[in-house]
Amino acid sequence: MGPGTQRLRGDRQERGQQGLRVVPGQALAINYTDPATGQQPVFSKGLGVHAASKITYYLGGKCTSFTSQVGLESGFGGNIIFKVNADGVNKYQSRTYTPGFAPESVSVDLTGAAYVELVVDPSGSINGAHGVWGDAKFTCAP
Repeated sequence: MGPGTQRLRGDRQERGQQGLRVVPGQALAINYTDPATGQQPVFSKGLGVHAASKITYYLGGKCTSFTSQVGLESGFGGNIIFKVNADGVNKYQSRTYTPGFAPESVSVDLTGAAYVELVVDPSGSINGAHGVWGDAKFTCAP
């Protein structure tokens, strides 16, 4: 891969501390219906996780950004919060997601970071809450 290549996560089983669900060939849908189209946002690639979860990646200072679309997974209830931490510093925190909330775009500067954590925390009622990191990508040098 050349410089600036975006590496999509979810193409293979990822290693994390807990709560990871990677199902090859199964799309991830957000628990939201767009009133203009009547459609749910669906991602063919990404990470589906149970709250509470934390996935840690070693970047070695070679990545400059992380992007994703986040939301509560279709078919699940509960309340969740998404976080992105770089070298122990919080770089992004979402609002509290409940069923029916539209997905949110995440774009985090990771320049120089050795480690990044993708965190989904329960907020109040867990009720089997699943979070979606849709179309999750890191932009990294070779």
